[in-house]
Amino acid sequence: MSAACSWWPVGHHLLPEGSTLTLEDQMQLQANLDIAERVADRADDILTKARAANLDAQELDHLREKAARARMAYYDALNADLAL
Repeated sequence: MSAACSWWPVGHHLLPEGSTLTLEDQMQLQANLDIAERVADRADDILTKARAANLDAQELDHLREKAARARMAYYDALNADLAL
């Protein structure tokens, strides 16, 4: 089995052979990824609303940076998880 499937919390049959991750581990990893993705999505939504509200450039830059950091945190967590 491919290691790329190790994060999907649907059963041990998707874990790579020899993996020490339990189903509970998988489900916790998936829950953490879901939270990180929701945080990133929320940050993107806030930025979109701020743009529509014509906030000043400095505030938009701050929100853009927060959204980018949140999205990078999600991708970092996803990549780390997929490497298991």
